[in-house]
Amino acid sequence: MKVPEPLPAELHLKPSRLKWFLVLALGALFLPVGVMMVRDGETMGWLVSVFGALLVLVAVPQMMGWGSYLHLGPEGFEQSILFRKSFVRWDEASNFGVWGVAGNRFVSFSMESQRDTASGKLSEGLIGATSSLGDTFGMKAAELAVLMAQFQERAIRVRREPGKVQ
Repeated sequence: MKVPEPLPAELHLKPSRLKWFLVLALGALFLPVGVMMVRDGETMGWLVSVFGALLVLVAVPQMMGWGSYLHLGPEGFEQSILFRKSFVRWDEASNFGVWGVAGNRFVSFSMESQRDTASGKLSEGLIGATSSLGDTFGMKAAELAVLMAQFQERAIRVRREPGKVQ
């Protein structure tokens, strides 16, 4: 998905179904292998089975679009990852960027309220920002970071010039 032109007033994004289908398929492979290992008397089979079951349990709601989304609006953005929601106002966030780990790329950002916390300092030291999104919601991380910065810029401009059209 490319950055939409013109910028919509609000945008609701969901995780990539293909990515979560692959996680589901991986879990569906681990589960029967683990069961066969347990049946053959291998204790490690329990760990493999539980890992496969957890992958399936996490992947199903993600794939169905139930548990996760990113909503970009005029006041800020709301992220829901596995039914856990958080809302960040545009004026609380800064420095949207991209960071990567183990071949995965994520959108990072800083929040002034987290800069003095232990976790914020640790995150800033590791990734150069205090927070990150839990998914890229079907977009490339760089495109999503640009999109979020555009929403933020517009929100700040509208606050400064309330009489002007967005």
